[in-house]
Amino acid sequence: MDQVFDAWTNAEILRQWWGPHVVEVVECEMDARDGGAYRITMQMPDFQRYPMFGTLQDVDRPRHFALRVELSEHPDEWLALFRPKGSHLERVVMEWFYEISFLEADGATVVEVLATYPVLEDRDAMISMGGEIGWGESFEKLDALLGSN
Repeated sequence: MDQVFDAWTNAEILRQWWGPHVVEVVECEMDARDGGAYRITMQMPDFQRYPMFGTLQDVDRPRHFALRVELSEHPDEWLALFRPKGSHLERVVMEWFYEISFLEADGATVVEVLATYPVLEDRDAMISMGGEIGWGESFEKLDALLGSN
């Protein structure tokens, strides 16, 4: 479990697997303690950058931690998919929460991610944009990285 927890909380390891296959992590900072800040910037092949940042909470090494996620620095056209001009959501802060848990099962570490979207439309938009595919590709990269060690 320690190795998998470290893959999530050590910036040098995290940058090797975070994001879909086409993404390069060009910035990764992680202060893996309660209230510690993190920042991850993904870059697409067209050089468009997608920064995410926030704080860690409830850090219980190697079992659990939570992330408060802010995406306000994502490109305007991406943000407009969630907060269309003139909609009731335009002034609503885009802030999401992820709880990451690590469990031992049959000699392997199982990772559970619970995503909480305070705005239902955000969850629906992430699903329609293929967010589950992006998470799946991230986990493929993580499995490949840890399988090689």
